[in-house]
Amino acid sequence: MNRFSRIGITVVTLAGLSLGTACTEISSSPPPATQAAHASWTTSYNNLEEVLKDTTLVAIGFATGQEKIASLSDGTGPKDTTLTTLRVTRSFGEDVEQVQVRSSDGFEVEEAVQYVVGQEYLVFLKPFEFEKGKPTGTFIAVGQLAAYAVNGEGAMRVTSRDSLVRRTSLTSLLESAAKVR
Repeated sequence: MNRFSRIGITVVTLAGLSLGTACTEISSSPPPATQAAHASWTTSYNNLEEVLKDTTLVAIGFATGQEKIASLSDGTGPKDTTLTTLRVTRSFGEDVEQVQVRSSDGFEVEEAVQYVVGQEYLVFLKPFEFEKGKPTGTFIAVGQLAAYAVNGEGAMRVTSRDSLVRRTSLTSLLESAAKVR
């Protein structure tokens, strides 16, 4: 049985032109159950060893294309998503030729990865899931942070929110990536 509460609102106009009262009923029943998505978008890491614990795939490759996905069309939340395709030149953990990596739009550069088509990246990835244990076929950079832009033999993090190393050698990253099985 639903219970209702009455709330009265008195309206007074300063010029004295109208006085009135309004009354409405508000249900005190609990709201319907909701479903939630599971993601690690806000996790911060202190070092690559912590990142590796959440990583299932490390991919090195070039961003070749992007697709914008409105948040309301796939249920990811209040921010739109960019789905970036990486043509993979080397991978650890899985043998893949291409991956699609999600990133949330509307965040500051230091808060979430924003990929640029044509740029080469080394990314620490995990499957993106709306529901825990049910991968969508796309990936997300671990914590939305573990992505490096590759430039020759060097690499630079594309975010800066946590204490992961900002600039490093590609060789150092490859040594860490080789630990992903």
